[in-house]
Amino acid sequence: MGVPEMSREPFKTYETIVPSDTIFYLFTDGIIDQANEQNKKFTKKRLIEFIESIAEKTITEQKKNIDKEVNDWKNNNIQFDDITFIALRLK
Repeated sequence: MGVPEMSREPFKTYETIVPSDTIFYLFTDGIIDQANEQNKKFTKKRLIEFIESIAEKTITEQKKNIDKEVNDWKNNNIQFDDITFIALRLK
C-alpha cells in the first residue's frame, strides 16, 4: 500500500477583526470525552457552559477552575485520554 495522494488545492486565507481582550479556547476531545464514575462523558456542552461561567476571571483563575472542574468530574475514575486545553487572550 502506498501513501495516499495529497490534495494540491491551495489553502484559503481569511481575515477578520477581533476585538482586544478576546479569548480563544482550544482543546482536545480528551476533556469532553472524560468519563465520570457513572461512565457519563463531560461533553462539549458542559465545557462551553462552564467556560462561559468563568469567562470574566483571569486566565490563571480560569485554569484553576477548569482543573478543579475536570478533576471533580472524573473523581476516582481513570483518565484514559490526553487532555489539552489552551486559552489565549489577545491584548
